[in-house]
Amino acid sequence: MAWLRRRAARARTSLIPIVGPRTPTHLAGYLDALDVELADEQYALLDEVSAVRPGIPHADVAAALATASMTTGVFSTCRLSPCSE
Repeated sequence: MAWLRRRAARARTSLIPIVGPRTPTHLAGYLDALDVELADEQYALLDEVSAVRPGIPHADVAAALATASMTTGVFSTCRLSPCSE
């Protein structure tokens, strides 16, 4: 919960953790978690291990563009507008 709350504070969009306690004991645990503070290293580790990796085809396309850009320079002007060769 501490990590989600910190991510929400840094997010550019809304980030609302969904909490679904099924018993009063679960609810008490969630409420106690609001007092937890993590070290910066713990936040960084949680960010790293939870990062979503795009995978295929995104990784293949990015690699192809990087290779083409390095070898020909063709894609260097293709960032946000149509390519002009």
